[in-house]
Amino acid sequence: MTKLTEESITAESLETRNNSCQGIETTAKLLVPLNSSAMNFARTLSSSLNGTELSFDVVLAKIAPTLFLALSTIPYLSHASYVGVDGLLFSLYKDGDQMLVVFSNTSSPLHWYTQPVNRDNGKLYGQAVSAEPVATRNATWFQQTLNSTSGYSWLGKTWSKAQDSLFLSAVAMDGRGVISLGLPATVVIEHFAALDFHDGDFHLATNDGDVIVQTKLPDTQIMVSNNTVLVQMVDPKGDPTDHVGYFSCESDDGGSKHFDGAVSGMKYTFYCSTIQIAGVQMVYVLAYPVNRLVSLVQQNSKLSFTLLGLLFVFMVVSLSLFLFLILRAAKREMFLCAALVKQMESTHQAERKSMNKSHAFARASHDVRSSLAAITGLIELCNQDINPDSVFAANLAKMNTCTKDLLGLLNSVLDTSKIEAGKMQLEVEEFNLAQLLEDVVDMFYPISIKKGIDIVLDPCDGSFAKSCYVRGDRGKLKQILCNLLSNAVKYTTEGHITVRAMVQETSFENAIIASNHNLVMECLSQLCYKNKKSLNDLVALHTAQQEPNLTEFVIEVDDTGLGIPKDKQTSVFEYYNQVTETAFGLEGSGLGLGIVQSLVRLMGGDIRIVDKEPGERGTCFNINIKLPRCKAESADTEVEFSRVHSDHPSNGFQPFGLLRAPSPKPEGSHVVLLIEGAGPSCIKDGNDLVPLPYRKINSKSPPGIILIVIDASAGTFSELCSAVCNFRKDIQNSRCKVVWLDHPTVHHTRSREPPCDHLVYEPFHGSRLYQVLGLIPELRKCNLPRLIDNNSSNDINCEGMELGMPSSHHHSSLKEIVIHKPQEKSNDKPLNGKKILIVEDNEVLRKVTTSTLCSLGAMVEICENGKEAFDQIYKVLSDQRKEGHSNSLPYDYIFMDCEMPIMNGLEATRLIRAEEQHYGIHIPIVALTAHVMPEQVSKLFHAGMDFHLIKPLQVDKLLEVIRSINDDKR
Repeated sequence: MTKLTEESITAESLETRNNSCQGIETTAKLLVPLNSSAMNFARTLSSSLNGTELSFDVVLAKIAPTLFLALSTIPYLSHASYVGVDGLLFSLYKDGDQMLVVFSNTSSPLHWYTQPVNRDNGKLYGQAVSAEPVATRNATWFQQTLNSTSGYSWLGKTWSKAQDSLFLSAVAMDGRGVISLGLPATVVIEHFAALDFHDGDFHLATNDGDVIVQTKLPDTQIMVSNNTVLVQMVDPKGDPTDHVGYFSCESDDGGSKHFDGAVSGMKYTFYCSTIQIAGVQMVYVLAYPVNRLVSLVQQNSKLSFTLLGLLFVFMVVSLSLFLFLILRAAKREMFLCAALVKQMESTHQAERKSMNKSHAFARASHDVRSSLAAITGLIELCNQDINPDSVFAANLAKMNTCTKDLLGLLNSVLDTSKIEAGKMQLEVEEFNLAQLLEDVVDMFYPISIKKGIDIVLDPCDGSFAKSCYVRGDRGKLKQILCNLLSNAVKYTTEGHITVRAMVQETSFENAIIASNHNLVMECLSQLCYKNKKSLNDLVALHTAQQEPNLTEFVIEVDDTGLGIPKDKQTSVFEYYNQVTETAFGLEGSGLGLGIVQSLVRLMGGDIRIVDKEPGERGTCFNINIKLPRCKAESADTEVEFSRVHSDHPSNGFQPFGLLRAPSPKPEGSHVVLLIEGAGPSCIKDGNDLVPLPYRKINSKSPPGIILIVIDASAGTFSELCSAVCNFRKDIQNSRCKVVWLDHPTVHHTRSREPPCDHLVYEPFHGSRLYQVLGLIPELRKCNLPRLIDNNSSNDINCEGMELGMPSSHHHSSLKEIVIHKPQEKSNDKPLNGKKILIVEDNEVLRKVTTSTLCSLGAMVEICENGKEAFDQIYKVLSDQRKEGHSNSLPYDYIFMDCEMPIMNGLEATRLIRAEEQHYGIHIPIVALTAHVMPEQVSKLFHAGMDFHLIKPLQVDKLLEVIRSINDDKR
């Protein structure tokens, strides 16, 4: 095997050497002699001169352009000259990026000049510089060229300072001179440098010994003379030290000759041959190491066999390892497939369990709600038959409270399930946000008063009232506020609860920046604004520009209760999580704040806990929510209300504390506040505080009034009445108006009415505050916000109360106008004469619903399932048709339960609607069910039901549905 390798390597080495020699000869042929080009130029010049006597001007005009053309067009050419027998000389040559000329304009050989030449047009420019002359006419090449008909080629030097080698070819021109062209030796070197000699050494020289490509053999010198090559070793100084070989390159068969020699202890084979490059006879020498690769094979054969054995072992081990890994991967894949199948089965099982759980939860929710509705109904029935002051009544009240708590807990769990399932939807409607906030605060006011704490509705800068008409989900926003206020009341034992509301506004400077939508300007704005608040305002303004009606509202619920530790403030928004430090001894499920956060985020807002100052108690929840504004009822109201907030009124009165309070003016209105803690003595003995224009002795009528606001809790009833009478002694009756702040439960325990013009029930804020401020003449033109739109009878009529009119226009100066007095229940029966069909399978609920409707004056019939109801309707309609009354309704209303045996309410409704089409009638069907999920409610309406009521049946909701049905009939 080794022998075969040696033979193969020897053959390849011989082939490689032959390819190298062939490449050298091919490259030499590419560099053709320039004699032919020079002869063509000489022939052309001879014909163009046509025997003209040559002078320097003729040379410059006739010969110089031809030489420039040759230098510009022939590849690699760097030299073109004319030398005359009379001594005239004109030689163009390239020196780097420049083109120069060497010329002699006389026959004297001592006056030679050098001047730059334009590379574009061949014109001489600049100053001619004297140059060293070179004997040309007497040179050997010049004489040989004149005597030769085919020209002469040789290796010369350039005119440049570098004196580089140049391959020159010259021809005679009519015996009057010589045309010569030159090729730089660097072109020849570059051509041979591009050849691959396969680790061989290359040496190139002329037949006379001028070296073109020097050998790279270490400490070796190769000399060529008359086709004979001398190879010898030299020392660093260049002196010969050893003779390697001396042989002739001439071969009888035209091939190369070779000999062997040792250089630096290594045997080489030297190959020698002659070639012609650009017409110049050259000799090249190739040196290759003798059997270098063969010796390497022989030396490393054992190592090769060792490596081959190791490679074989490595392949066997690798193959075994590969098979092991393949089997292991296959086994693992089988296990994974089995696990995946098992996991898929578990997933399907979990999905079935989840679906079954959802259905079971829905059924359980329906059953629990039905049971709670039955308990609530039974409690109401018991309350009708017992003494309200008995212990049994108190126990029933506690039972009713517990039932409401259970119902609230069930609603919270349902809300949590809907939020987690992503089925919570927003029900968008137009509503008054300020009125909603006031209603929620009013709802919790009695509870807080019983605990000894106060709820304050703070309008802040008043911007909330002028932007109160919005579009959004009123019910969910009310649920959010109720939850926060409920927690605040629950965890606050002393102090107060403040509810603040405002509209988030941006600065004027940021509004200017935000008006520019250019991205570059936006980036520059962000770089210029280091204040984080300013950047937030900038982003808010861009959002507002995209949705111009979108308004950002900020609502805060601040209490002075137990507070929440800072490390627990993030976890309170998680489901089923309570702060044990504050919730100890208090009931709760931990769902409220989690639901609140989910609802706020569903509405595109955010909720957070605001850090309080050190030493302050309680917790402050901040809600930031964006809602689109709607057009208010009166466009002037918002404009005028904005004017009140932005400009100082002419009378100097500032109603909301938005501006700095000015000094009171004698001719304006005055407001006197008597609140808890001040005592009545400040008015009893304070008649001298009454301004002179308001006293009875003054005949001139001032433009304003004195408005007295009395808190009923400031003292005893008799003391307050006496204080009011004493204060009114020296005041004209038409100039004094008394507003009495009372609590609804206290008012009915008095033997007589308070001496006031207007009776206002607490809490005193929002619409009540604005309506009392409307009594002041200076504020009537300001169009104060009217938060209540549907109770016009309860509003104060300020237009007809011009206080400058005589008192005869009023029946009494103590005419009482009640603001927001709780409505008393009507004793009439709104369902008197109505015929109602109740379809309910639960006996208790059937009894409760029947009792409630009968108490309202209705005539009630009952059915226990949907099939009975449909059969009853079918029978009644058939009987009416026989009697000729097919167009009359058999029942005014049908209250239908949904979950019933034999036939449910949905199927019964579909059958009833189908039967109605034969008679051209439509009986109102109200779903009375415990279903509250949106998808369940939508099924009710798709089945043909008209309205949906949730168990337990509430009279106010029932009457609202009856009114809607009656309105539709009209």
